Amino acid sequence: MTNNTTASNNIGERQNSAPMIKLLRARRRVYGHVKGLQRVYFLIALVLPIISLVVAFNFDKAKPSLSLLALIIGALDAMFFDPWRKQKIKMAARLQEEFDCHVLEMAWNKFTAGARVSPEDVDAYGRELLKRDAEGQLKDWYPSDARRLPLHLARLVCQRTNLWYDSKLRRTYRTCLWAITALYFLALLMFGLDLPLSDFILAVLVPFGPFFTWVVREHHRQTDTIALVDRLTGEIEGSIDRLSNPESQEDAQARARELQDAIFAHRAGSPLVSDLVYKFKRRTLEEQMQAGASEFIARVTSASRAVR
Repeated sequence: MTNNTTASNNIGERQNSAPMIKLLRARRRVYGHVKGLQRVYFLIALVLPIISLVVAFNFDKAKPSLSLLALIIGALDAMFFDPWRKQKIKMAARLQEEFDCHVLEMAWNKFTAGARVSPEDVDAYGRELLKRDAEGQLKDWYPSDARRLPLHLARLVCQRTNLWYDSKLRRTYRTCLWAITALYFLALLMFGLDLPLSDFILAVLVPFGPFFTWVVREHHRQTDTIALVDRLTGEIEGSIDRLSNPESQEDAQARARELQDAIFAHRAGSPLVSDLVYKFKRRTLEEQMQAGASEFIARVTSASRAVR
């Protein structure tokens, strides 16, 4: 931050306060638990067709058992892991909502978000520090330049910035999923060409089923989420252009609360993105995000001055 600019709001100070960092840390750890179990399922689903191919060439009698195992894994995912995943993702969404409500100075909407995460759970997940790099990423969650705007416009700009980043990350993740799936299936096809058709179905296609089903489900989830995020981003940009007038502060505050409700619903029901994609794209996307946010803030500032 620069010292020669008078702050129009205290978003920068609020977001870096110890209680807010603790909320973000707790949120990240909850997501980490979900992603950890998701990685285990992914690896099992990925390795199962390879094991099945080896069995098909060496242990013919074990093929039906492996096919049955593939079906059981798919059923366990739908019956147990998926409900647990949804519960934890909603908890993380409530942690982020509490952060946003405090930093952006908005009232908590219990009708939409339900009860806040208990202080005991926040402490349990957020007490221990993360690794150094991960801990450093919790600071300056929203662009520090947002301090230059009046609060009623800064809220909308911060909401837009978060959604833009989310959309770009999900598009990359969705592309990577299909690239991995296509290459993997081609490799299985090449190694399984010598098998009779019935053996190929039992030894390759059935064990490949849980992995492929998971990828298709992730594709649809990510596509629906991207469409929602893009729609929300457009709504926010339209609201900023429409509510730049200083006399529209009350309308802008009400609009920000409506949009925040939609953002919470998006977070509570959205699939996660692999940490590998996040690490690979983080620096590039954050640079683009900061540049885009600065340009957008300058535009909003100019529009706000023009209507005075």
